[in-house]
Amino acid sequence: MKFCNALNGNRVAYTFKSSEVSENLRALPPLVLLHGFCEDHSVWTPVKSLLNPQSLLLIDLPGFGSSELPTQSGMSEYAEAVKAVLDAEHIDRCVWLATAWVVMLRLNLRRVGPDGLPG
Repeated sequence: MKFCNALNGNRVAYTFKSSEVSENLRALPPLVLLHGFCEDHSVWTPVKSLLNPQSLLLIDLPGFGSSELPTQSGMSEYAEAVKAVLDAEHIDRCVWLATAWVVMLRLNLRRVGPDGLPG
């Protein structure tokens, strides 16, 4: 598990795995798996073995798993936490796999960064 700090100073936990692949696959964006409300990254354990991405990023959103409780809870805080992880790993584009709750978070990413995050 790795950690980074969101803008509000809260510690966000995540796992980022990159596999050795050919030069052709290296250009593929990482797959980001985001859990739903009252879950953590482990919700993806049964699925991730079926996936074979070049890079895989799993994030524990604030208040869940190994991430610290947020000082305030709202979609903006969750979006800032995700953006902090993406920035820490220098990810500027990705493919999203998420639960329905996270769709709202994804939409809020547009508010956190000037250009949002394509993907």
